[in-house]
Amino acid sequence: MLIGKLIGGAAVVLAVAMAQGAAQAQESGWALTQKSSAMGDLYTYVSPSGLKWTVPKVGANIATMGPSWSVTMYNDKTHLYYSTTFAEWQKTISRRDARTAEMKSRPWQLAGAGNVAGLRATKYTMKNAAPVAGGGRNLNAVASAECWVATDIAVPPSVSDMLSNTYGMPKTKYFPLRITYTGPDGRLVTALDTYKSEARQIPANYFGLPGGYKLASSQAEVFMDDETQRMMNDMASEMGMDAPRRPQQHARPAAVPNRGGGVALRTPPPQQGNDLSKMLDALKGGK
Repeated sequence: MLIGKLIGGAAVVLAVAMAQGAAQAQESGWALTQKSSAMGDLYTYVSPSGLKWTVPKVGANIATMGPSWSVTMYNDKTHLYYSTTFAEWQKTISRRDARTAEMKSRPWQLAGAGNVAGLRATKYTMKNAAPVAGGGRNLNAVASAECWVATDIAVPPSVSDMLSNTYGMPKTKYFPLRITYTGPDGRLVTALDTYKSEARQIPANYFGLPGGYKLASSQAEVFMDDETQRMMNDMASEMGMDAPRRPQQHARPAAVPNRGGGVALRTPPPQQGNDLSKMLDALKGGK
């Protein structure tokens, strides 16, 4: 009888410990359904430990998590991935569109509160005193801008900096829900919008790289689905170039233990003479 009680007590203790371990393996976060003018439809997952964007059209993901906040891009359809440092990712974003850099440098003002996709939100506005028609991708083509951030979704400073560089929004500790701007012609452009929000428990390793993925030779390859690959092959053939090749096998870079049970990947060394890079440069008018 005594042995049975001891075994029963041990089983209860073990069950409680396992339940506590499962609870610690997850954290409270949010799942958002968004649309971006740059990336199209997005599923966004955010928690205090990380951020992940999923682009369902091509199966691509962009994920980052603390404490290193290195950025990993991977494709669920092609099983390719590419990893880079947070600093390099910031440089890539900054080079993409001069307008975003100019917009974030302008003074934004607190302009009220409201509700976006069921979330409490704070509004910021920016006005340009001298917009110029035909300003192209510079701020002079923007007469005013408006940004709504979720007051219940706080993010770490590193993620806040990334979001500011990505969208040209004011740097706050809150996650963006809607960003719009108006040109000198009065046309309203929606850079980001949120259609649905859901509070949920997110596994601590959700922002890490899944197993079995192969290293791509560039970021561009990660965002290339099979249809785009065929199109690029056809274009390469017409241009008299070798078709861009996907790697058949690459050694995975060493994984460094990261917070929450995930891994941070060391940045792969740059590869010279990549066919895809050459073709993309050619399409952009480079040499």
